[in-house]
Amino acid sequence: MSKTGLWILRFVCVALMVALPLVVGPFWLNMMALALIYSLVVFSINMLTGFAGLLSFGQAGFVGAGAYTYGVLNIAGVPIYLCILAGIALPTFLGLLLGLPAARLKGHYLAIGTLGFGVLAAQLLNNMVDITRGPMGLLGIRSIGLDRTSWYYVLLVISLGLMAGLNVLERRTFLGVMLKSVKYDEVSAGACGVATFGVKLLAFCCSAFLAGLCGVLLAAYMRFLTPDLFLPTESFRYLM
Repeated sequence: MSKTGLWILRFVCVALMVALPLVVGPFWLNMMALALIYSLVVFSINMLTGFAGLLSFGQAGFVGAGAYTYGVLNIAGVPIYLCILAGIALPTFLGLLLGLPAARLKGHYLAIGTLGFGVLAAQLLNNMVDITRGPMGLLGIRSIGLDRTSWYYVLLVISLGLMAGLNVLERRTFLGVMLKSVKYDEVSAGACGVATFGVKLLAFCCSAFLAGLCGVLLAAYMRFLTPDLFLPTESFRYLM
């Protein structure tokens, strides 16, 4: 397909998504909103696995950390913008902590290490009953005042904006070149002066940041959370 044809196809796809609320009912609009939220997890996995070649089975743990941080603070009456910042900051910090040892691992050792984090996160959400209410679920998250259609358009803008930004990052920035160099040949990248450990650590943090953003949006949209949403099996679903 020519470059012009590709741009026309992109424009048509975006136009169809913009017009979607006019032709579908509440159920399918809700499904599309959730799909746009979960697309952020896919972007976070692409940042880690697609760009840097690091396989992670712990993304559900980051999403859960962001969602529950937002939900707990929101119920406690903390201002919305602080809930959002905290809901993104905690997963990013956890990504840094996980990345410090995990960035030194390779292959199935890395996969098992990140899976362990996912299992630990799910167990904490399920057993910290005083904070998360455990299996009873977290109720009472305050609304931010958007109706279903407004939510859809906000999520569409966020998703398309991140997709465009990550595309530019990969194709047109030196950071994208470093990430791909680590993915394809880490030894050669290190020999050329690339700080491979720092690049992988940055990939972990950025991936956790996007997963945390997904968790915040999921909590704000659904206004109800349960640990079952963040089981380790969800990480496999995100990968699929």
